[in-house]
Amino acid sequence: MARAKSPIFLPKAGEVYLTYNENRSGGEPDDPGDRWTSHADELIDFHPTGLFAQKCSFQETLSVPFEPSKHIDKQIYVVVVRYYDGSTFGRICGLWKVIGAFTEQDSVKAALKAVNEGKNSQEVAAALAPFVCEGYYGAWFGYFSGFEGVEVHEFTLRGKNPLSDEDDATPGKPVKWIKH
Repeated sequence: MARAKSPIFLPKAGEVYLTYNENRSGGEPDDPGDRWTSHADELIDFHPTGLFAQKCSFQETLSVPFEPSKHIDKQIYVVVVRYYDGSTFGRICGLWKVIGAFTEQDSVKAALKAVNEGKNSQEVAAALAPFVCEGYYGAWFGYFSGFEGVEVHEFTLRGKNPLSDEDDATPGKPVKWIKH
């Protein structure tokens, strides 16, 4: 049997840093006295808050095929897949996976098409390979898992996060929020 060819990903040119807020709620046991009880859905509330070329605290590091210093103060599109996962006893909704950060809307459209039309993780990875720098696994293709949706967050890439000490306020807000 012939092995499937591994996708060729773009070379990494740099990293950008996505700041975000995440809160969880729910997940309480249906019967606290029963060791094998089911649980209510746990919900994750996730909000990206800023995109920076310099490391910040409380961030998601994204490998990118572009040089971040050449895109300061320019629009960058971050594509995020939302999905759920669980087990026999409950599930977590609103899990998230950043697919990539893109400088062009055409690349965003191709990523959206790959995610929305992919039939399995390998198919999605192969379709994304010309647009992203690293291997990718579609976590929503599991037995207890499922696709919730995909979001595109448009940010102005900033050099340094002025709040990198984390003590004062929340980092900058997204320029635009688009849900598909």
